[in-house]
Amino acid sequence: MKELEEFNKIIILSVDDDEFNQALASSIFEEFKNITVLEAGHGKEALEMIDKEVVDIILLDILMPIMDGIETLRILKSNPEYKSIPVIVVTSKEDEKRTTYQLGANDFISKPYSPEELKLRVFNHLRIKYFCDLLYDIKDDAQTQNASSEHQLCDLKKAIEIAIGSQKKLLEKLGNIAHEESYKEEKASIRLGEYAKT
Repeated sequence: MKELEEFNKIIILSVDDDEFNQALASSIFEEFKNITVLEAGHGKEALEMIDKEVVDIILLDILMPIMDGIETLRILKSNPEYKSIPVIVVTSKEDEKRTTYQLGANDFISKPYSPEELKLRVFNHLRIKYFCDLLYDIKDDAQTQNASSEHQLCDLKKAIEIAIGSQKKLLEKLGNIAHEESYKEEKASIRLGEYAKT
């Protein structure tokens, strides 16, 4: 997924007590020179790290010693300084998804990670974050009137390009899903026809 290279420096914080999952998350992004994956073994360590580093996105496991993922997420999303950081929760359990979604989780992924799925989810949330940051910059500039109208127009143009690009990608994905579904239905009809002949 070459689109991840369009960002400048990206820091991903992987919070998991399982060394294999940490190594897997790091290896998935090692091809990108602009991405650094930091590792924390539990929530307390993760919170200490984000006090020192500007983190762009967090992969958060649920079951961990010292401080679990639910408590970590609760603290992150209640802190105005950190609540805009996208958090992808690592779980496949419906009750955990429901709980963490109510606390402000942005997305979910199951273990073991599918490399392409993880890259796509990270990319999508970085685009959304970048889009939101641009809008906040435009709003702040307009309120303080610090920036030139040319600077504001440049930021607005970038935000619109992201929105249009995201819309095109969404439509393309929906089209692919629809195509796959119609192909499955066509195959099912053929099988039913063959079954009816016997």
